[in-house]
Amino acid sequence: MITNVVLDQVCHLVLEDWAMMMVDDTELSIAQFDAEQPFFIASVNYSGVFEGALTILAQRPFMLTLAQNVLGADASDAICNEQLRDAFSEMANVVSGNYLTAAYGKDVEFDLVLPRVEEIPAAIASVLLSKKGACYLADEHPIAICSEIHFAYT
Repeated sequence: MITNVVLDQVCHLVLEDWAMMMVDDTELSIAQFDAEQPFFIASVNYSGVFEGALTILAQRPFMLTLAQNVLGADASDAICNEQLRDAFSEMANVVSGNYLTAAYGKDVEFDLVLPRVEEIPAAIASVLLSKKGACYLADEHPIAICSEIHFAYT
């Protein structure tokens, strides 16, 4: 499906250019993640010509690298949990906006709900990973992204 190709292109662009990370594609699997680390999701719901959501799954090491990169912080700088969540939330917002524009055009309007970030259990992470999506290693940290349509208007 063309939108999966577009999502992949947008994810690479955002991770490489906006988040300043080296990106490699990898297998979409729970095995890519560290079982000892908690899981976090950043979700953006959107509505327009259809309703859907974009969800990003990651763990704290990814979120820390992301926050350091977007804040211009050094590895020695203290990054608080709020900054981790804010950077992860903003990444979800940037990916969503760029994806919807690239996939459906500038003339199709969508309303995006502010991203929410929450910690989730590993079992929920496994369910999320069973959906169609993509998985990347961004600066060696796994991250999974999926977009799904919940309701299409006729």
